[in-house]
Amino acid sequence: MYATEAFDRLPDEKKRHIIQICINLFAEYGYDQTSTDKIVQAAGISKGILFHYFVSKKNLFLYIVRYVSRLLAEVVMDGISEVGGEDFFERIKRLVIEKQLVLLQYHKESKLCADALMNPPKNMVKEMEEFMQEYYSLYSQSQYQLLYPKHLLPIDRLRPGVSTDLVVEMTRMIVEKVTDKYMLMYKGREYDILGDQGPFLEELDDYFRIIRQGAFRS
Repeated sequence: MYATEAFDRLPDEKKRHIIQICINLFAEYGYDQTSTDKIVQAAGISKGILFHYFVSKKNLFLYIVRYVSRLLAEVVMDGISEVGGEDFFERIKRLVIEKQLVLLQYHKESKLCADALMNPPKNMVKEMEEFMQEYYSLYSQSQYQLLYPKHLLPIDRLRPGVSTDLVVEMTRMIVEKVTDKYMLMYKGREYDILGDQGPFLEELDDYFRIIRQGAFRS
């Protein structure tokens, strides 16, 4: 999708070279400020060849965003699958930290993907919305099982009427809402969630403490 058969037939090394050039440029300058002239000059190909591979700059950008998002999903899943721990809430925090560390290792890819999805180019809003729906359908269930391991919740310590499913769902909503809050701050250039996890983790800690201890004194 978005690339022609001519690009698909290229040797892997040449494809990776062109892809990495595009990642670097789009991450640094954004879609609008990355001209095809910059791309072909850096990649060492002609503009005619570039359009032979992707037809348009829009197709090229959509191809790169999809490539990067799949790459990030794979490395994040590999990273968090290695995280251990016996405490439900502490393990979630470690998983969140591990996810952020993995994304920091792929800083350009993470920046490109976050910017594209949170601030899509005006002519690609629909495509980005469709892509987000596709992404969540592919990865949300597997990430859910890894991030919220309800078997770590001590059933014998739960209050009457409180189930492990209820605790997991409450925790999931908190994590997602806090994440959404900081992603909106990232969108508004108020906070760099990729570079500083401190405030994000502290806020999660506050909510987790309330779940553990309750809101009121007994």
